Order: sequence, then C-alpha cells, then structure tokens
Amino acid sequence: MSIKAMHWAWNHRLQPSAKVLLLALADIADDQGFCWPSNRTLAEKCCTSERTVQRMLKQFEDRGLITIERRFTEAGRQTSNGYRLALGRTPDNLSPSTASCRGEGDNADTPGVTQLCHPRGVIAVSPLEPPHNHHKEPPLQPQGTTNRKSLEISPSVKAAEKSAIEQLLTEIPGTHAQELLDELAYALENRRIHGSAVAWFAGLVRRAKAGLFSPVGAHVIDARRRTQTAVKDQHPKAEHPSDTDTAQHYLAGLQKIVSKRAGHGGLR
Repeated sequence: MSIKAMHWAWNHRLQPSAKVLLLALADIADDQGFCWPSNRTLAEKCCTSERTVQRMLKQFEDRGLITIERRFTEAGRQTSNGYRLALGRTPDNLSPSTASCRGEGDNADTPGVTQLCHPRGVIAVSPLEPPHNHHKEPPLQPQGTTNRKSLEISPSVKAAEKSAIEQLLTEIPGTHAQELLDELAYALENRRIHGSAVAWFAGLVRRAKAGLFSPVGAHVIDARRRTQTAVKDQHPKAEHPSDTDTAQHYLAGLQKIVSKRAGHGGLR
C-alpha cells in the first residue's frame, strides 16, 4: 500500500460508493500510483457489481482522477487494465451528483451507497458467516453521534483507515458500534479480511442497519476485554512515590548512618 496514494484518495470528496472504489485502487497501488486489478477483484473489495465498477472507473477517467492503460498479453489477448492514479493532481473537492455515483441497487433513501450486490435471490452474508445463517435482527436505528472516545478500535486498524471507520459509525448506537468494532477486530486477528478493512467494515455496517448482522467473533473480543478490565481492577498499579516522599526517605537513611557512626566514636 502506498501512503501517498491513500492520502491522495482521502482528500477527494466523492459519494460513498465512489470513495470506496478510489480507496480500493489506492490501497493496492504502488508509490507511482499504478495498479492493475481486475474488475472482479475491485467489485469484491467494494461489495458492489462489476458493472458498477466499470461505470465509476469511466467517471474517474472522465474527471482526470485516473488514466486507464489497456494491457494485452504477448498473444494479443486483452488482460486486466492498468490504472494510474493522478497523484500530482490537487483534489478539486467537487462532489459529483448523487445520480452519477449511485451504484446499482441504490435508492433515494440511501444516496450513493451501493448495497451488497449479488445475483437476485441470493442473500448477502458477511464473509465471516456461513451461507445458511439467515438470522435477522431489528434494523439499527440512528441515535445521534456515537461517542467515539468510549469506543475501542483494534490496534490492527491502520491509522489511515481509522477516521473512515469512525465516520461509518456516526449513526450507530454506542453499544452496537462497539459490537461491530469487536467483529472487525476478530476478523483482523484471524486474517479473515483480504483487502481494505474500510470496505469490509462498510459492508458490515450496512448489514447491521438492515438488521442482517449476526456476530461471529465479537463476543470473543468482548469477553477478553472484560477479563482484562477485571484483572486491572483486582490488581491496581502501585502509585509512584512523590519527589517529596523519596527525599524524606533518603534523608532518614542518612540520619541513621550518622547516628550509628556517632555512637562508635564519631565520624572519621
């Protein structure tokens, strides 16, 4: 991953689905901003369809965000395209219209946010859940801004991804937000995420809002955190003595030495 490319991608104001795709390109680009993923790979990383990926890539090219390089094998057969990010271009901070960034399956209630795109009739499930698990819970309802300071995010989350993950939790209640973060921590610890943690977590949040989230490993992370908290409460760290206490202890020791020597005929 190129830090320069990720920083460049973050600075562009785009609709959510387009932003995730641009971040996916930056996540696999080299220091010169070049990468050559297939449309299928990008669709899987962004939880969308290949057709939506193709449309948004064309929009990126029209806006000058990327240059598409058609690549061919020695036999003349076309292979996956190469994409060069315009890292030298300053972000124009102009958000495209909602219609231009609306992914396949989006609706007016969730502008620009592409739903998990699967063939019709296929139930979208989290990569951590078995296909037969269709457990449905009531959708999470927005309850204002989440208190981010009280949430614990896995140290495995990259610094460049932390702010995006926090932003995705803006409308998630605090208790449910921590459960989603614990599910993310479990997935990262067990190497279940192959690609962008932000894109994976965005899909998890969408499922939670739709009432389709069923935790797989969140309880493991929560139990470990509770155990660590209980141990700390039972064995609090000893307070460090103040400078005054240290000085008084040192002087008392000197006084004992002086008194002892005085009892043996004085100092020599």
